Amino acid sequence: MKKETSSMPENKQKDTTALIQRSVMDRFEKAKLRRQPWESLWQECYDYTLPRHGKMGQRGGLPARRQMQLYDATAADAAEQLSASLLAQLTPPWSQWAGFRPGTELNSAEAETIAPLMQELADTLKDHFERSNFALEMHQCYLDLAIGGSACLLFEEARPGERSAFHFTALPISEIYFEED
Repeated sequence: MKKETSSMPENKQKDTTALIQRSVMDRFEKAKLRRQPWESLWQECYDYTLPRHGKMGQRGGLPARRQMQLYDATAADAAEQLSASLLAQLTPPWSQWAGFRPGTELNSAEAETIAPLMQELADTLKDHFERSNFALEMHQCYLDLAIGGSACLLFEEARPGERSAFHFTALPISEIYFEED
């Protein structure tokens, strides 16, 4: 058996890997510091709009005594209504909201030939979105967008044997760190 060799010596590879890891960790620490001033505001927003959730949108919830401080459900109702409206208007589960079309680089004959295939691909994509947990997780993302001003949807390949090839997870704002550029 022939042993694979790298063009870079092993020690140099380890040094490069360590340098990259340190760089990522430094960037993460800076992102944490930039986010820190917003955390108490976000938490207060979630306390008044999703009181049954815990830290900035995580499942868990406020203690019953803190929930008793809420006298009215206006904020919670408004956030829910905005989230539902965003879902219905931007990514309605009952219709095709994304598609494909031939690019401008193709001449009209080529575009005409490829258009049916692209429609078939769009139909297949829609079918996978419909059979996945997309609508549920996207609704949660829209709640986070309405309450915290940002949202993050993790898009993964589903486990083998699932009804859809896709699996989605709405990450709570407490697990998101932002970086510019």
